[in-house]
Amino acid sequence: MGLISQQRGQPEHGQLADGMADIALAIIREQYPDFGPTLAFEKLRERHDITLTKGAILNLVIETGLWIPRKQHPPPIYQPRNRHSCVGELI
Repeated sequence: MGLISQQRGQPEHGQLADGMADIALAIIREQYPDFGPTLAFEKLRERHDITLTKGAILNLVIETGLWIPRKQHPPPIYQPRNRHSCVGELI
């Protein structure tokens, strides 16, 4: 025999309200498509009174593809430079 938790069947603590993520994503797509997650978080809080955490907004915009983290950006391609025949020679 074991004990049953009193929190069984209760929603999780960090869970978003029903439809809140969809509303926030719709606003971000329409008005702030070129904003990063932190600036989008600030604008949602200031202008629309939507209180989501920065992490929640970060996860939403990454999952939908509205924002790509720098670590996932492709590396820049540099053109190779040919060697010169003499030491210290300039172009």
